[in-house]
Amino acid sequence: MTEHLRHLFARLPLRLGAIVAAVAALALSTAACGDVLGGNNDIEILWPRSNARLWDEEVLRARVRGRQLNDYDIYWSIDGGVERLMWNEWEDRTPHKAYVVDTWYWDWNGRGPYTLRFVAEDYRGREIARRTVRVYVE
Repeated sequence: MTEHLRHLFARLPLRLGAIVAAVAALALSTAACGDVLGGNNDIEILWPRSNARLWDEEVLRARVRGRQLNDYDIYWSIDGGVERLMWNEWEDRTPHKAYVVDTWYWDWNGRGPYTLRFVAEDYRGREIARRTVRVYVE
């Protein structure tokens, strides 16, 4: 019996390492799911979706999950350019922030890709979340 316990305890660090690695992998996969599914205080980009093909005038649509529309601002920019403030939109679908863009003038990178960045801030100017999406133009 003593020999069996000695053998069991000798392998304990190896088993403990495997348990720690499994817990770490589970934590990382949970974090990845939060990025895909989104959580509270995360920007949900309603339009455009990743790799979308944009044409002519488009309406950018985004919101922050878990917050009232009046409690935050969202700014958008393209390829690291000037940030522009989006307005509140209650009439179409889920309440969200919106901005009309004319993709006709997006020609410096051919048909793309172009990177749209959305940054949400509270009314004190503190960043809540940010998200990017890659799009193409027709």
